[in-house]
Amino acid sequence: MKLRRLSIESMPGIDSAYEIHFEDGVTVVEGPNSSGKSSVCRALRALLWREFHTGAYIRAAATFEDAQGELRVERDGPRVTWTRAGETIPTPVLPGSNQADSFFLGLEELVDLEARQGAQVSQAIRRQMAGGYDLDKVTAELCNPERRGYARGKDNAHSEATRAVNKEQLVQDALARREAQLGELRETATQLQATHNRKQHLETCLKLVDLHAQLHEQEEHLGQLPDALLKLNGNELELLDDRLEDLDDKAGMIKEQSQRIADAEQTAADTKLAEPIDEQVLDTLDALAAELDTAAGELVAAEKSLAGVNEELEQAREQAGVQVGIELEDQPELFEFLRGVGQLERDCESLGRTLQALGRRSEKPEEELSSVREGLRILARWLSTPVDSGSATRPAAGQPQLLRWLFPLAAGAMLLAAFLGFQGSAGWQLALGLGLGLLIGALLLRSKTASTTSIEGSFNRRADLELEYPRSLSAPDNWEEGAVRKRRLELEQTSGRWTALDELEREEERLTAELKELEDKRQEASQRLRKLSATLGLRGDLPTVELFLLAQRLDQLAQSQLDQRKAVGEMESCASRKSAGLAKVNVGLTEVNEPGLEEQTGVIPALRGLRNRSAALATARTQAEDAQQDLARLEEQKAVLEKKLDELYAEADLEPGDRGGLAALVARVDDYKTAAKEHELLGQEVSLMRKSLPDEFAEQLLALSAADLESQLEQAKAAFAGLDECREEISTIEVGVLHAREHSTLQDALARRHRALDELSASFDNALDGLAGRMLLDGVQERHERDQAPPVLQRARQLFARFTDHAYELRVPATDTGSFIAFDVNTGQERTPAELSTGTRAQLLIAARLAFTDVVDDGQQLPIVLDEALDHSDPGRFASIVASLGELARPKAEGTTGRQMIYLTCDPQDALRIRNALKDAGHAVPRYIDLGDLRNLAKTTLDAGELVPLKRNPPPAPGKMSAAKYGETIDVTPLDPTRGPRAQHLFHVLADELTVLHKLLSANIETIGECRAAFGNDPAYAALIEGHLSEEPTLAQRCELFGEFCGAYGSGRGKPVTRETLLGVEGLSDRWHADLALMVEELGGDGRALLVCLRTKSDDRSKGMRGQTVDDLELALLESGHVSDQPILGPAEVRQRVLASQSAANLPAPRVAELAQRWWDQAQMLLVDSAR
Repeated sequence: MKLRRLSIESMPGIDSAYEIHFEDGVTVVEGPNSSGKSSVCRALRALLWREFHTGAYIRAAATFEDAQGELRVERDGPRVTWTRAGETIPTPVLPGSNQADSFFLGLEELVDLEARQGAQVSQAIRRQMAGGYDLDKVTAELCNPERRGYARGKDNAHSEATRAVNKEQLVQDALARREAQLGELRETATQLQATHNRKQHLETCLKLVDLHAQLHEQEEHLGQLPDALLKLNGNELELLDDRLEDLDDKAGMIKEQSQRIADAEQTAADTKLAEPIDEQVLDTLDALAAELDTAAGELVAAEKSLAGVNEELEQAREQAGVQVGIELEDQPELFEFLRGVGQLERDCESLGRTLQALGRRSEKPEEELSSVREGLRILARWLSTPVDSGSATRPAAGQPQLLRWLFPLAAGAMLLAAFLGFQGSAGWQLALGLGLGLLIGALLLRSKTASTTSIEGSFNRRADLELEYPRSLSAPDNWEEGAVRKRRLELEQTSGRWTALDELEREEERLTAELKELEDKRQEASQRLRKLSATLGLRGDLPTVELFLLAQRLDQLAQSQLDQRKAVGEMESCASRKSAGLAKVNVGLTEVNEPGLEEQTGVIPALRGLRNRSAALATARTQAEDAQQDLARLEEQKAVLEKKLDELYAEADLEPGDRGGLAALVARVDDYKTAAKEHELLGQEVSLMRKSLPDEFAEQLLALSAADLESQLEQAKAAFAGLDECREEISTIEVGVLHAREHSTLQDALARRHRALDELSASFDNALDGLAGRMLLDGVQERHERDQAPPVLQRARQLFARFTDHAYELRVPATDTGSFIAFDVNTGQERTPAELSTGTRAQLLIAARLAFTDVVDDGQQLPIVLDEALDHSDPGRFASIVASLGELARPKAEGTTGRQMIYLTCDPQDALRIRNALKDAGHAVPRYIDLGDLRNLAKTTLDAGELVPLKRNPPPAPGKMSAAKYGETIDVTPLDPTRGPRAQHLFHVLADELTVLHKLLSANIETIGECRAAFGNDPAYAALIEGHLSEEPTLAQRCELFGEFCGAYGSGRGKPVTRETLLGVEGLSDRWHADLALMVEELGGDGRALLVCLRTKSDDRSKGMRGQTVDDLELALLESGHVSDQPILGPAEVRQRVLASQSAANLPAPRVAELAQRWWDQAQMLLVDSAR
């Protein structure tokens, strides 16, 4: 059945309904954690198997498609309903609920150390291999532990019971004899107790004797030490070195300061000045230089101006048509009149433009001038009213003086504007703007001055002024000083605009009257012009414009002549000032003993250099003074350090500078302190022990010598040992007698012997029955495992081999002991799932599950759901598993459909890895479902370009390379036959078939063990590879022959000894493991050489090892096969062994001999490399 739609409405962890649509092939469902991926698995289980119920309410539905069309299943709580075309139908035939785990592979199941789910599959495969019978159950019924193997145990029990009877009889007899000795033992114990009482006191006295001797030795030792050690604490050397280091530092600093003084004196000498020059003198010289520079600049400007005036004069002569040397006074009357007429025309035109400009003035402000002035008055009084006695502000003292200058300047600027306008000059507007600006500023300043001239009233006066403020004006934003000042400034600006407008109106009236007067003069000038023209004989109809132009040209010529005379005078004046300035500078330089200058251009650089030299001299003298002070301070500190050094030597009773003597004393400080401390502790211990002795024994015991004390102590110890033995024997006898009186031990032993005899008789009968059943079942099981290995096991082996690059082979245990077993084809070791890595264990269970699903389908091909099942797989195995999923999803034949595969993941990269792996394997691209986007949850997407899939580098093709060259290219490990055949590289058996070797390497099959496993799991693949061989023997036969060669070569050599081998030897102490491991590594793992080295003691690391330990080690290595007592075979003997083997029975002898010789040569190359 194909899953088409899944709808989940309510179940634990799902708070909103959602629906997912599925298609054929592989589907990847990606979503963040808590997005409902695992809920898909739980919902499908609950829908397909009614028995699956967690106790929580589930409401979900799914639509499947089979050969007859669509069918729908709904679940509401415990009720499950199947419908087709709207009609209820019976539940379809599905695999049993106990097989549900085969279709849902979760990460928590795949990493299960006990592999409980794999155990179910393994048990089912074992049942199929046994022809459908549960041989474990049959074995348990027919050959249970009660019926087999226990006869010997029952016999042992009877023998043990007999020995117990005999032993108990002997015990009873011995107890009777010892009871008769009980009185004598008690008397002996009393005597020993009296002797023992003196043992502790004797031990104390002996310790006191020893302590007195030690105390005397310490006193003598302290007396031999110098008295100076009392004053030392052990850190004098460090203190001496610190002070010497400080003294060296001070000497270096003194040298540095002396150098500073010398450098400063040299710098002062380099300035060539006796004293620094006063700054005022330098400033005066700079000012004279600036005046000189200004005069030079003005002279240059005057020369340029004279050149320009001469050019203008020539142009004016050409325009007026007057030759050089002709004076304008030849026609004075005509010239004066024409110039006057031209001037009238210009004045009329200028006044007309001025009136036009005044007519374009700005509009009047909306606020009335009287209100504005009243508001300014009130605001000025408000601000001048003090809040307290210290808040008044005095007007600036310079403001009245400034007002006296601002008003005349403003009037002068406006008059200048009127004159320029009358002359027709373009600068009259600038002069007018300047005059208005000065006038407005003067009015504002006067208003401000008037507002701060008096201080009256109090804070309450401000409130009255606020009421008096004109209502026609906008009041301040608030009656605080900041807002009031801002409003006052706005009113002052409005008042200034009113004043300016009034001035402009008056100016307009004056200019209008002046223009009318000029018009009248122009009329009179016209009449006079006509009369004068007639008098002079000029044309009466000469245009006025030409007369005006003539007058202007003559006037321009006269003005140019005047400008020329002025320019000549200005140039002569500048030259005179320049000469005078240079003379003043030279006078100043002479006063400071500096040479004078002839050119103005060198004045400023000379003065700059003079200032720099003066500053350098002042700096040098300051640095010298500072250095002198630092030098004096350092000399004083050096003297203090030298004094402290002398005091340090004096405390040690040494001559100054005797560092060796001080070092010798310091080295003995710790000895002195230790001795003093031990002397103190010994004295305390003697006092305490003396007090612990009883008064009645103290004097008597202390008077004895050490020899007498030791003699009496030995007697007391012997008495103490005998006392314990005597007491223990008395107690044992008493307990034994009491036990014998209260218990019938001998009768119980006789009864147990009788029961054991009966059980032994019955056990013999049961053992005979069990032995017959075991022989029958072993034969049945062996036959089924050999002849009826199920396809599911073959398929599981193929998948697991592919997943692990043929490094493992999947096997089923012979008994019901758990899950599958992984057989390492390179080492020959069997590993349970708990012994595998997490990734390999998950891959084993995936292979078994995928293979087993074909068996449990019962005609209904259900989807397989994998929930993050590949998280522990590396990129290579990940791609292999995904390729296998693609094969399962691909239709097996035309007209059929493949199985649906659904992979759930929270990692966006998994979707891209699966897509790339399927694409590389030639399968259809999977469908992608973003569950986070479907449920409007946060999601993380990854573009395909962000993932670079890890791919194995394919092995290089051999091409025309030789076998040796190709072996180097693919980095073949050297041949070591002692390691066995499984882990050896295929190159060693296919060196003459490099093309076949390349095909196997391309399939990730590198070792002989991997090749055997791959051929056993996939016979078709084995036939394909064997068909490419060019000559006999086949690859399988070569592997068998190579195994025979390794066995013959290893005869007498044994397996290599490793650190792990030594750790596994029982009885070998831990202290030898590290040293023996290093020795074995140096000997190349040769166990026989290691034993020779240990017996001859040729290595210092083996000294101290007992001969028995070496014998035990040799026995362990012999039993494990790491050392052999057989002789080592030579090349001819090895070849003979290989030729005589069963593997070479049907093969050409020369070819087998050739292979054996080639392998022998390759093995010798390893020995040569090891020797190097």
